[in-house]
Amino acid sequence: MDRIQIYIFQKREKQKVWTNLNLHVKDFVIYDDGEDKFVAVVEKTYKDLPKEDVNNNFKLKDFNQNEKDNNKEKHQKNKQEKKAECIQKLDKKQLDNYLKNQLKLSKNFKEILEVIKKHKLDLKLVDLESNYLNNKLKIFYTSDDRVDFRECVKDLAKKFKTRIEMVQISEAEEIMREGGFGKCGRQLCCVSFLAKPLSTSIKMAKNQDLSIIIDKLSGKCGKLMCCLQYENDVYTEKREILPKEGEIFRTKEGEGEVVYVDILSE
Repeated sequence: MDRIQIYIFQKREKQKVWTNLNLHVKDFVIYDDGEDKFVAVVEKTYKDLPKEDVNNNFKLKDFNQNEKDNNKEKHQKNKQEKKAECIQKLDKKQLDNYLKNQLKLSKNFKEILEVIKKHKLDLKLVDLESNYLNNKLKIFYTSDDRVDFRECVKDLAKKFKTRIEMVQISEAEEIMREGGFGKCGRQLCCVSFLAKPLSTSIKMAKNQDLSIIIDKLSGKCGKLMCCLQYENDVYTEKREILPKEGEIFRTKEGEGEVVYVDILSE
């Protein structure tokens, strides 16, 4: 089996999966995650590489990632990985049919908005997601309060004649789905390669000698930027080696006090 990296259109995310198919970059495939089927495109192939080397990337969603999981969770992940795979390469007719169904989603978005307004629900409609078979529609929304959408779901199920699933997401997840660009001018990290927003803190900014101006340190989602974490470990490691501000040192010219430590110049 070969290990490949795919981009799943409906989920707007990247995955690394195994496949028995002879696939190349830019091939369109049907991806089965064990619960549902989706359309994806092959971004990278990792033929003949050891499994450990392929998985050595924290940035991408991967069924082998285990962050302090217990044995039960590890078993569940391993079981899930065996199920997840690319099961079929799409031909032109299948791809055309998929694209037609996706074009309908923009029309569905407007219709769903009307139903939400009809039921006077206090929520913001963010995104829609349908599977390959087009027999399930996920509706992603944000709301400050808990929403009783049972009657709304009944109306939507009758209207679209499919299974409806309402999913409440956070502001950060909303940005991941909407996309955009960061203050650096590049595409948002959470959109381009991060599996999920990283945990950051003001302590990290102080550790890197950054000016504590919240507006400048905050991302589009309103939380501290994920990139604060990228170099934080390096700064922490260097600070343990280098002298601290205020320490007294004896030199040939006499005693001196450390007034500033330039980590980057080290």
